[in-house]
Amino acid sequence: MRKTNLKLLVALIAAAVFMVGCGHSFVRDSFRTLSVSQQTYDTTMNTLVGLHRDGIIDDQDKAQIIQYGNLYYEAHNMAVVALANYAASDYQDPNAKQTYTNAAADVSAKLAMFLKMARPYLERGK
Repeated sequence: MRKTNLKLLVALIAAAVFMVGCGHSFVRDSFRTLSVSQQTYDTTMNTLVGLHRDGIIDDQDKAQIIQYGNLYYEAHNMAVVALANYAASDYQDPNAKQTYTNAAADVSAKLAMFLKMARPYLERGK
């Protein structure tokens, strides 16, 4: 079951990489990308919670997982707000678009850090 979750993570990340566009489709695809990012985070975190419940992850490791998860979650929320601001500008404000683009890059970096930190625990729980 956990091996399937790891494969799902890889598939979700690959799907996120291919979502791009411009104008209205840029916003639609960006929200989809953020959604995939969120699903990846949720799937990983749920798996890690199960590993903690099974005693594979101790309380100290749990604290580290939560710390990395919070970094991702904060970046994700900032990107959602930035994208909503760009959409509210009727897709006309290049500064709002750039703010979102920078925030999205931060989301990607924070998700990568979270997944890199989680990987050894996920492999341990196979």
